[in-house]
Amino acid sequence: MQAAIALCHFCETHGPRVVITCQPIRDASNSQIFPENSDRGLHSPCEPSTSGATSPTEPPKYYGDNLTVVEDPDARCDACTSLGTTSYLLSNDHLTRTSYISSQVAFSEIVLDRIRTSCLRSLSYEISIPQLSLTQKGPLKDVNASSSKTSNDQNEDGKDDGNIFYGDSEHGYTFALTFRIPDTKARGLQRLYSLLVVSNDPTFLLNSHDFFLQALRSIKDKLRSLAMETFRRENQQMREAEEPLRPENASRISRLPPNLISRRISLDTKRTLQTITGDEEIWIRLHRHMMWTLRAQTMRIGDVILEGVPTQDMLVMMEMDETEIEELDLDSPNSHNLTLLQLHNLKTIATTLLVDGCGDDLEMLLKHIVTGGQVVIESDSQPLCRQFLLSLTNLLPLGCAKMCGWSDVYQHRFMVNLLGCPLNTDIPLDAEECLVIRLLSNGCDGLLLDGTNMEIRRRPQFAALMPKIVPRFKQLLLDPEIVDTILETTLRSTREKWLAKAKQFYQLQRQSTKIGFDKATQLVRATPHDKMVLIFWQAGLSRAFKEHVHEIIREQDLLNQKTPQNGQSTAC
Repeated sequence: MQAAIALCHFCETHGPRVVITCQPIRDASNSQIFPENSDRGLHSPCEPSTSGATSPTEPPKYYGDNLTVVEDPDARCDACTSLGTTSYLLSNDHLTRTSYISSQVAFSEIVLDRIRTSCLRSLSYEISIPQLSLTQKGPLKDVNASSSKTSNDQNEDGKDDGNIFYGDSEHGYTFALTFRIPDTKARGLQRLYSLLVVSNDPTFLLNSHDFFLQALRSIKDKLRSLAMETFRRENQQMREAEEPLRPENASRISRLPPNLISRRISLDTKRTLQTITGDEEIWIRLHRHMMWTLRAQTMRIGDVILEGVPTQDMLVMMEMDETEIEELDLDSPNSHNLTLLQLHNLKTIATTLLVDGCGDDLEMLLKHIVTGGQVVIESDSQPLCRQFLLSLTNLLPLGCAKMCGWSDVYQHRFMVNLLGCPLNTDIPLDAEECLVIRLLSNGCDGLLLDGTNMEIRRRPQFAALMPKIVPRFKQLLLDPEIVDTILETTLRSTREKWLAKAKQFYQLQRQSTKIGFDKATQLVRATPHDKMVLIFWQAGLSRAFKEHVHEIIREQDLLNQKTPQNGQSTAC
């Protein structure tokens, strides 16, 4: 249990009672598949779904281990009873595989015992210093005097109530907010409630003090506003000759003789919270408030493990949609093994083109890929065609790999730069920047390209001068002493190096002082032959990085406008 939230009430008949408890139950193993059709309501990955049980014997369908229903050990009346005929309210967060169950009695002996203890303390002797007294001027002795003076006169605004933190390692730790809500049928015209957040971890509660205080105050304000509307409506219905009852009269009425109070006020100490607030759905509203409070705080302080600063590929992947991630096999649980398979195929491609093709076929393919040219694979095997294209993606930043593993028709290079097609697909003759490779399976039905036949069917215009990254890739792919695991690391470091140059190139091109392509290329320590690589690899930068660059440039422009130049100031 990280934390549980409870609403408690000081019943006129039974004393302090826990009215409703909301507790999270998490699936640590992630092995249980929760049936989607068991809930009604919301089912999106980001919003929990809510359901309730009307039978006390109906087992809740939740994440986590099996729980036993705990019997209520306390005697109750309508005032300290919640949910009515519904035994529990359930919300399932399918994104984090967590269930939030609200019930009158907690689904755990430990949770029930600690919340009952906290309830007793919050409604009896754990009293917060009145908030109004903290603003009084004068010595400390005046604070106590102010506290006793204002405790009766300011109850209607809740100024004498407040939050408090208490607990120990044996009984757990509690953050409590005590408050009162108006009721025309209650003694003193008010009822005493408390909202509790109970946890085993005091650091969690203290670090989340401001968050929980704001969340619990919002629940308290909602209950008070609903109860105040009911109070005014019932007060207007009183047709006695006396002055209508008001919450601020509670302190004076309490000093009157008991027989006079009974003649003026018809007491009903067993009224439910639904009657007091005038809201039949008040328990569902409370469940949602408590559930979202626990969920939001858990997600806010969740641990995030990062091995260093996120790379551009990580940022780009977070910006991709599901279809792009699925197309590039980035959602596979065995991504490392798939990468090693792709690198093995990439080395097979390089060796085959060097031995069976023309002398410059390998260099032409590498240059075509890194400068943004389109590669089309015609094949009689869709799986092998897809593996061929996935192998080529290891030479590019993630944002530059626009891939379509299989298409019956040709797609333009501005849509995809890595395309797989059946044999004899109609490719327009005006697609001059298209490199077409025919891949024949030769009976190979697996995922390895060993034994396949590769033939270049169409060659684009090919310049002899090469970007510096091409011979580097060629050296890594043809070196037999470099195993696949080392090849993975070296290819990644090479991509990161040139992607960093592309980041600098992008920033230089977007700054206020215009710099030409040649000057910008020189500043990032690249040659003129690398210019096409830098221009294309800018597409591999994340949108977050580009927006950050534009924001910095806008701030710098505003600063330059406000900075006096040549002894003259610029008016804003």
